[in-house]
Amino acid sequence: MPVATPSHDQLRAVALIINRGTEVTIVHGKTSVKVTGPTLAAMRQIIAALSAGPLSLLVDETRDTELTSQEAADLLNVSRPYVVKLAREGRLAHKLVGNRHRFLLSEVQALAQAQYREREQLLASIVPEGGYLDEDF
Repeated sequence: MPVATPSHDQLRAVALIINRGTEVTIVHGKTSVKVTGPTLAAMRQIIAALSAGPLSLLVDETRDTELTSQEAADLLNVSRPYVVKLAREGRLAHKLVGNRHRFLLSEVQALAQAQYREREQLLASIVPEGGYLDEDF
């Protein structure tokens, strides 16, 4: 079913909200739903994909999607050689098809989440206890 693509400003606003933490609560009328874990990661990917331009989405709940090294790199926002390096070092689970690396979407998403948490912790560790003041800038 075709859906109108939200504006860039709308996508940016949603991205700011869903990228802030590990849980988002969606409220519609008197109903609310907490979104966490893989569902929140999927929402982040959809928003990022929509922000990048026109696309088609296919959702398959029956099995984990297999990705090429370039697709994994695109999701992680890193280079393809870096993804191959992560695989060779054992930091990203993979299988070889011939001489090509293949990755499960769930494994790539798990790595992305771990990297996000690590970045958040590192950034939080350098912020002064009382936060920043206007005169700090």
